[in-house]
Amino acid sequence: MNEEVSTTRWDDIDAAADTAAFQSYLDRVTGLAATQAIKERSRHLLRSTAGDRLLDVGCGNGDDTRALGDSVGATASVVGVDNSVAMIEEARNRTDVSAATFIPADAHALSFDTDTFDGVRADRVLQHLADPRAAFGELVRVTRSSGRVVVTEPDWGSLVVTAPGIDSEVTRSILDPKWACVRHGRVGRRLRGRMADAGLTDVELDTGVLAFTDMETAESVLGLAGRVETVREHAPDGNPDARKWYEALKQADANDAFFASLTLFTVAGTKP
Repeated sequence: MNEEVSTTRWDDIDAAADTAAFQSYLDRVTGLAATQAIKERSRHLLRSTAGDRLLDVGCGNGDDTRALGDSVGATASVVGVDNSVAMIEEARNRTDVSAATFIPADAHALSFDTDTFDGVRADRVLQHLADPRAAFGELVRVTRSSGRVVVTEPDWGSLVVTAPGIDSEVTRSILDPKWACVRHGRVGRRLRGRMADAGLTDVELDTGVLAFTDMETAESVLGLAGRVETVREHAPDGNPDARKWYEALKQADANDAFFASLTLFTVAGTKP
């Protein structure tokens, strides 16, 4: 994640000195065309119709919640929840859609009755939580029978950063998911299994890729400089080549030879 926000976990945003840094990060990621395509596919997989009641867990700035409200019309009810009060306030400030409401809530223990919503979604949320399995169970619990659950997560084990002349072994060690600013770097690859474990049916899997050919954009989303410093601070040997690796990336970028990508998985299922 971006180095601006790497010192505070995303599941404790309100403890940060500058919550606006988190809001700005979400705006940058949401602004990417590839992100928009992934989000549109996620909404499509909900199969929502006019009048549905929908839940957006980990709503952040509220962009997805508002989009859901637009998709199901004025007769629908769309609720966005986030454990950050600052995020909820920002979402409310940005919203003039009567169908969308925002409520502080913990994804591990959602404050809704069982079988409440026609569709529930979460986008890049489980990776940050202390217990993603419990939170996934909550998504299923509050979904009604025949309702849809849709979850999108990156797999930080899929992160690729490459450029001519950089050492592949150094790259592998720096890109290890354990250095990502998330609790569960490989949660994306486990989503389909979670759907099966929960007994969901009609499971669909979709993939999307964020690809970067300039280092400035990649840095603003992937936080490569922050990752290098994390490796230097916490790796057993301090990885003395980490900064050289980063400098090689900058040189490659100057030569228009930089490339990075991250794969995200969206999995949807129907509650029996």
